[in-house]
Amino acid sequence: MSTSLLEVSGLGVTYQTPTGPLAALDDVRFSIGAGESIGIVGESGSGKSTLALALLGLLPTNATTTGAVRLDGVNLLSLNRKELDRRRGKDLALVYQDALVSLNPVRTVGSQIAEVVRRHIPGTDRRAADETAIEALRRVGIPDPGRRARQYAHEFSGGMRQRAAIAMALAAGPRVLVADEVTTALDVTVKAQILDLLDDLRSTEGMSVISISHDLEAVRRITDHLAVMYAGRVVELGPTADVLSASTHPYTAALMDCAPTITRPVISFISGAPPKTAAATPACAFAARCIVSAGREACTLERPVLRPTKAHVTAACHFPLDGAAEPRHHDPIPVH
Repeated sequence: MSTSLLEVSGLGVTYQTPTGPLAALDDVRFSIGAGESIGIVGESGSGKSTLALALLGLLPTNATTTGAVRLDGVNLLSLNRKELDRRRGKDLALVYQDALVSLNPVRTVGSQIAEVVRRHIPGTDRRAADETAIEALRRVGIPDPGRRARQYAHEFSGGMRQRAAIAMALAAGPRVLVADEVTTALDVTVKAQILDLLDDLRSTEGMSVISISHDLEAVRRITDHLAVMYAGRVVELGPTADVLSASTHPYTAALMDCAPTITRPVISFISGAPPKTAAATPACAFAARCIVSAGREACTLERPVLRPTKAHVTAACHFPLDGAAEPRHHDPIPVH
């Protein structure tokens, strides 16, 4: 990537639970330049949403973090609550999977967006903030934004609520937008509209976008770079087109092979289940589900680290693929 705007290095998150510590992230590393986009993909439980919350310092009180999240060289994890509050919304903003989580049902949508403006842009009076809120709604493609600003979240459709949530996240002009599964509950048409919106906003606003998703086709469409996560770690990292067209980590290849296509209309799954913790082990976390590791002692004795596997791509695998063939790790389920 180009010169980094946001750099994540050695990021770890551990939750303290009644049954003991539970590691959710371990040694996560990636960076993103100004105006660039990166996708974060992986199965449920891979640590994607924990990563989103960690980037903005929104983890629950039973979580502890290690490593660094540097924005313009400043480690956000070292900031106190007041300093971090000043940066959230203004420098770094989050759009949740469910817009109803971020929209207050008893306040108008416009008033919530205006509050973000007044909080992060000093000297903005109420009238100017209201006008900025209306413009934010217009910018994300909501028709008749003046009227819509006076309405409540329940008066919006699912797609419009997601657009309103994006408008609220963009209201103070953040430099980095974290979009956490923002198209999951949307139908195909609305999903395409939201993806186009995020891509257009990145181009017109010049902001960086981190798209967290389980949808490989969505991230292929709107990201420059891709980080594949498994068991709380990044296992493959590189330009999106290179990673998805010729995966070098067996896990990435298996994910790609699970996706239905026109010529193979089946939904598939990878046999087995991912580990419940990202705690360091002396083995590859994917070894039990990986056919490439069969009979290879290194996979069960030594934990692989990210290393170059081809131009601009790194993977944490002792025996990376050459990208010419993708092994099948899963069983097909026909789509009816």
